[in-house]
Amino acid sequence: MVNSENNVELGRSANVARVEVGMPLEADPLPRLLDATLSGMAVTGFVLSGIEYIDGCAYAQSWWCRQA
Repeated sequence: MVNSENNVELGRSANVARVEVGMPLEADPLPRLLDATLSGMAVTGFVLSGIEYIDGCAYAQSWWCRQA
């Protein structure tokens, strides 16, 4: 799921990607990906790139998204 939302870590609006699970109270399996952009696409899937904040540290990250 990718949405535009105000982000506290960046102090501005950003595209935020997250993996949603089936149950609403269940924790997300991955940290949110901030400033998410589509960096690659093929018939087998796509790649989102952005920034993950974990314990106050920013990490450049890419997700390879494909159907299992």
